[in-house]
Amino acid sequence: MRVATDLNERILTAEGYRDSTLDEEIALRKHVHERWIDLSLAGPDSVIKAGAQLRDCVFQVLAQMAYSRRLVERLHSVNHEDEEAEERALGVYEESLHALDALAELLIEEVGKFAEAASAALDDDGTAPRSLPRGKRTARRREDRGVR
Repeated sequence: MRVATDLNERILTAEGYRDSTLDEEIALRKHVHERWIDLSLAGPDSVIKAGAQLRDCVFQVLAQMAYSRRLVERLHSVNHEDEEAEERALGVYEESLHALDALAELLIEEVGKFAEAASAALDDDGTAPRSLPRGKRTARRREDRGVR
């Protein structure tokens, strides 16, 4: 979750977005993958499901960051004497930043959903009644009435 909140701060900062490096992207992916393994082994299903959504969203953000980085590299290699080509490249880069902002907003939502699922799992002390799958409920009612 820390990676997600750090990414949001980086993307939505008032000072403006600073493009990532390939090494940063690789390190963030590795970190998320390691945390995912821990969560998937230890967490209850509801937390695993919310965690998977959050992980996937983080990976989408990282992919968009990589795309934006490559667009900047291409922008620097554009013939600056060709104003039309430079404007097109700059426009595509700006669109990628808008997409990155939208993904950052989605990431905020996913962090909230994950936090809710984790909080509910921590609050669950096992005393809440659990429902049985439909077939088991029917069988239990028959047993209670003495019918087999």
